[in-house]
Amino acid sequence: MPAVCFIRHAESEANIGQATTHPVTIKLTPKGIEQAHSIAAFFKRSPDLIITSPYERTRETAQPTLRRFSTSRHEEWPVEEFTYLSPLNTLTTPLDRKPKADAFWQRQDPFYVDGNGTESFTAFIARVQNIVQRLRETKEHSVLVFSHEQFILALQWLFLKNKLEPDSTVCSDGMNQFKEFLTMFRLPNGAILPMQLQDDNQTWISSVITSHLIH
Repeated sequence: MPAVCFIRHAESEANIGQATTHPVTIKLTPKGIEQAHSIAAFFKRSPDLIITSPYERTRETAQPTLRRFSTSRHEEWPVEEFTYLSPLNTLTTPLDRKPKADAFWQRQDPFYVDGNGTESFTAFIARVQNIVQRLRETKEHSVLVFSHEQFILALQWLFLKNKLEPDSTVCSDGMNQFKEFLTMFRLPNGAILPMQLQDDNQTWISSVITSHLIH
């Protein structure tokens, strides 16, 4: 079973409050590009597989690592952020989107879909569980996954609830529990979460690593 490191993308335009359009196309800041190079320097051995989400900020974060370990296989998997608000065709800041985001969580409907290009909370959790199962089935020994904060925190939350397996259902109040978890725990840009997937379907998650981000 593989040793997996989940990596949150480096600092993006949205992370510093800049106005953006579609969540897929948000880019890194100059600081984020520096963080991406720090991530690449942290790893000492070539991984067997490097995975990125379809979102631009994870691809940019992974670029220095992909250049350093050019013989590693690279694949794109659906490890993107939980996108629950319909993208707008106009520039908006995180502050602009906050009322709509608050309304989504206050609705307390895990099956609600806001519109095209979005997913329900239930679908998001199922996607996270399916990724864990897909990783369990890979033949690779070491994997780097460049992903997003809510996706990685969902992994931690499901691990604490022992609900990482695809056939494990999340109770109806899981949406509220996860929102509370998000308010209690934050994952810095560029942080690394090591995970060991065991043969007996057990999962070991280590402490979040941020030492490479300190200059």
